[in-house]
Amino acid sequence: MHAFNAKQVLGTGALYHSNPIVPVSARYPGLEAATSAIATMTGLSVFVSGLILVGAARLVGALALFHLLERLTSSERIAGIGVLVYAANPNFLFWGVQYSYESLALPLVFLTLLAASAATGPPRAAADSGTGTLADVVAGERPERLGWALAALLSISAVVVTHHVSAFILSGSLILVCLVAQVSRAGRTQAPWLLAAYSTAATLAWLFVVAPQTVGYLTPVLAGAFHQTVGALLGHVHGRAPFSNGGGAGSSGGLPATVAPFWQRAVTIASIGLITVSVVVGLFELRRRRTRNAYAIALGLAGLAYVAVLPMRLVPAAWETSNRASEFLFAGVALLVALAATRIWSRPRLFAVGATCAVAVIFVGGVVAGWPPRVLLALPYRVDSGGHDLVPQSATLGRITPRALGTANRLVAPEADGRVLLVEGGQTAYITSASFDPKDVLFAPTITPTITSTLAQQRIRYVAIDRLLLGDDSMAGYFFPPRAATGVPKDVVTKYDNRPGVDRRVDTGNIVVYDVGRLTSGAH
Repeated sequence: MHAFNAKQVLGTGALYHSNPIVPVSARYPGLEAATSAIATMTGLSVFVSGLILVGAARLVGALALFHLLERLTSSERIAGIGVLVYAANPNFLFWGVQYSYESLALPLVFLTLLAASAATGPPRAAADSGTGTLADVVAGERPERLGWALAALLSISAVVVTHHVSAFILSGSLILVCLVAQVSRAGRTQAPWLLAAYSTAATLAWLFVVAPQTVGYLTPVLAGAFHQTVGALLGHVHGRAPFSNGGGAGSSGGLPATVAPFWQRAVTIASIGLITVSVVVGLFELRRRRTRNAYAIALGLAGLAYVAVLPMRLVPAAWETSNRASEFLFAGVALLVALAATRIWSRPRLFAVGATCAVAVIFVGGVVAGWPPRVLLALPYRVDSGGHDLVPQSATLGRITPRALGTANRLVAPEADGRVLLVEGGQTAYITSASFDPKDVLFAPTITPTITSTLAQQRIRYVAIDRLLLGDDSMAGYFFPPRAATGVPKDVVTKYDNRPGVDRRVDTGNIVVYDVGRLTSGAH
């Protein structure tokens, strides 16, 4: 999805191109603009430039989080443990490393919080004692604080143009710090009101002027999460089975329903238990230190919020909301767990053993909780057969479709196949999750007048049918299918065959692209 946006920016030199899969993504072009800059300067491909950019962002995020925690606690040891703990959050290993706008925006959020704390927080040496204020050190630290304030403004601007949710959370975080500073003994000098006001104003201005479709994009997700959570509390909604991999198109690509092995479930439950206990101990340690740093208190509240939203993972519509919030809130968990570790294991030798084992359990539990069982291990993308390098059929489809059909054709395809056709095939591809709901076009057993009308209204010229449900799996559908992959029913696969006005244009074996132009020409 974002690779397509980056190629459009690189090819035209302009922003804000349409994206048929997630239209709102093109309205937050920070990731793609930076990628295009790297590609233009180096001559590298979008793929390699994206790897460099996301890798650099993760490095910046780790360094920013380390220095933020070190500034809040005056301890490099606690900061190092905190960064190690943060790497155990459920989204760190897989989701956060994808080429996606949040992968760039989240590290910039940490960089902003570091810059804001350096610009408005107490001096590093006074972080715990609370003896220093901005007024005490303004004469000596004014140039440095102004520099950090400028860095915060630039980083806020980068977040705003890169990712909507990150911008909302960043604004909320700065406002929370301001409120904590007002009600605690930290005092007004630590409240970053100007930065919070700029972040909020810039986020809202971008939302309503540049990307107004964001509201319609996020509202169904958040509203569904809220209503199902309330319904689950009232007993009206059945919970989501944890550690499972449900079958069916669009969810697990037709792979048989599986449950994570016992040891994975046990480690994950132990991980949640360790986090919960550590958060409680860390809060008491934060209170015992009598810290007056508003940023540290706000992070402590974020760690508590992480534990509070964990039950939402058992609600089908709220699972994604809880999961996506975890990588933001886990910064608070990192602080509290690090404080708890230094409190519980005070002896160096006991600390080395106990803290290492605890972080290992939390890390493994986070990996299991953060990604479905079917993709916890790498899936095969290339195989060698008699000296020939073979790739999956979806990749072959992306390569041959431009030669067979040209580019920029409007077509409907399953999730994974459609994304490949968008990026590699240069097609205007709509997938199962499109706003006009093309599921019947792909998975209905017969061609109905409704299907014909939908194709005509959306001006769809081609339809891609995959004989395997794996093609509708946006995580595993790009790889060679396992033997257990489920096939699509025969009547679904063949409904466009031998239909007057429909022609086969591309056939890779499992994937067939049909020309339905003449079928829909009289539908209006």
